[in-house]
Amino acid sequence: MRNGTAEEGLSRCLGVHSHRRLQKAQQWGVPRPFSIHNPNRPPNMTAPSESLNVLTLGGSRNIGYLASVRLLEQGATVTFLLRSTAVFDRDETIQKYVKLGSARLVQGDALDIDDVRNAWKEAGAVDAVVFTVGTVPKDFKFCEGFVITPPDLVTHCFTNLLRTMPPPPPRGPGAPQPASGPKIVALSSTGLGPAAAAALPLVLKPLYAGLASPHKDKIGVERVAAHCAGWRWDPAVHGAPV
Repeated sequence: MRNGTAEEGLSRCLGVHSHRRLQKAQQWGVPRPFSIHNPNRPPNMTAPSESLNVLTLGGSRNIGYLASVRLLEQGATVTFLLRSTAVFDRDETIQKYVKLGSARLVQGDALDIDDVRNAWKEAGAVDAVVFTVGTVPKDFKFCEGFVITPPDLVTHCFTNLLRTMPPPPPRGPGAPQPASGPKIVALSSTGLGPAAAAALPLVLKPLYAGLASPHKDKIGVERVAAHCAGWRWDPAVHGAPV
């Protein structure tokens, strides 16, 4: 791996997030480079939805849910990691695909690395990951605005996803070399970095000031992804969590 160990690289990604997150980051390791390609097909090919095997984290509602349903409608197989599989007990749409075998419900918490590892195992050979983990901030502190618990919720879950990602399947002699992992689609937010924040409409700036804490967590996800993919990160443009 370039530029030191995985632990050192991840520390660079998260080290300014907070002292607590730095301590966690020093114990974590993530493979690099981070692939955005499908390991089962040449990088420039796009797999039709009906052949996709998808793992979804954060798909119990909103964008992750709707994206997963769209994939199911187009013939994909989707494995959901859910803190409670009961969330879909009365969901006729999901239950239809559960009965067909194309929707799989795995109980677990993305904050628990063993649960995420089990989700990969249950999903099998994954072509793509939909990562939309998030939460609604419920606590408000006068000096900090809205806060989430834990403060690195999304970054922690995303790092667990990368740490447990299985290696690509072996290829025979002369076969095209696979990429290092499935394509990962991760949901972040807008207006995070200095340049994007400066472009926000004036009416939204007070709202974004109140969401500074959860937005730092989103920047943490983006920094991890950028590091693992080998993308250039400019704190002056993209932001630096504090």
